[in-house]
Amino acid sequence: MADSPSTPGLLDTLKGKVKEMTGKVTGDDRLVREGELEQEAVSASREAERLQTIADQEATEAELQAERARIEVERKHLATEAELAEREQRLEREAAQREQRLDTQFDRAEEAVDRQEVAQEAAADREVQAAAQRHAHEQAEAARREREAEEARQAATTIEAAEQQLEA
Repeated sequence: MADSPSTPGLLDTLKGKVKEMTGKVTGDDRLVREGELEQEAVSASREAERLQTIADQEATEAELQAERARIEVERKHLATEAELAEREQRLEREAAQREQRLDTQFDRAEEAVDRQEVAQEAAADREVQAAAQRHAHEQAEAARREREAEEARQAATTIEAAEQQLEA
């Protein structure tokens, strides 16, 4: 990112560079170090902002992925319900037409539908659990990045405090 006059920290960076150069020219090591610290503080602050932006983007992406997964699971669940409803209607029509001779076959078909329904619900549950685990992992990653951003902000604060002590 190129610095422009409105970029936060540009004046502090320039001020730090001027102090560093002035200290080198005059042989004032304290002034050199003070200038370097000012430049490091600006760099740390920019890094903290960059990490926070990444963490925010990742958290948003994790939420979007979790919502997509939830919608997909719901879509599959609705399709399964429609399929099961259609299958049940067909089985009921066949049972009405051939009730006397197909009682045994109907019972077997109904048991198969029940097993399939249980299996499909179990599969849907596994998909929901997997989506929840992915979401939890992505949230944890976003939290880790937020901690890194906080650590970078604290480092910038520490540098600024050291800089203020040098100025004092």
